[in-house]
Amino acid sequence: GINAEYGKLKDDPQAKVSPFRKALLNRCQKEFCREKDVEEKMDKQIYDLKHNTEMKEEEKTAQMEELLYQRTKMKKKMLGNINFIGELFNLNLISPKIIICQCITVLLDQKKDADTGLMERIEDEKIECLSKLFTTVGQKLEKECETNEKKKMFEQHFTSYSKLQTDKASPYRIRFMIQDVMDLRSNGWTPRRQEVKPQKIEDIHRQHEK
Repeated sequence: GINAEYGKLKDDPQAKVSPFRKALLNRCQKEFCREKDVEEKMDKQIYDLKHNTEMKEEEKTAQMEELLYQRTKMKKKMLGNINFIGELFNLNLISPKIIICQCITVLLDQKKDADTGLMERIEDEKIECLSKLFTTVGQKLEKECETNEKKKMFEQHFTSYSKLQTDKASPYRIRFMIQDVMDLRSNGWTPRRQEVKPQKIEDIHRQHEK
């Protein structure tokens, strides 16, 4: 699980953790664990409801819709927290191991279908979040994986992510998104096309005066 992998990477003995940073890390860890527990409970409720043969179909459908709605809401919150953690990493407030062992590990986690025993597809929302995370922190994260252990884990995760691009069951939008991130990394995390940002009126006038 997350905590087992989290413990594999040793903390830098030289690192000084401020009370604010420590409180922030504890809050992130608690939120992560809480949301994961809620997700697992909801998955069990959905499974039990799906196999309930005594409940009326109308009631069953209504409860299922409500459960799926609550699960989607919770998932959006969880993915938002992961993006927030990515921004904290870019501000040097958290270490690479939290991104590798918590965020990326959770997003790449595949579950078994309780009925068939087969591995389920990773949801599109998680792949989108992972793509955004790699785009946001990829350059800094890869650079800061200074130990062999961290480098190996980063490579394993990126390889698993890249393999999702070949999943024919994924929409083209998701597969192109993964390919874009793979291209970004092969280009040293530098976008091939610079993002066009809105210009101020004075900047446009200045360009015309040249």
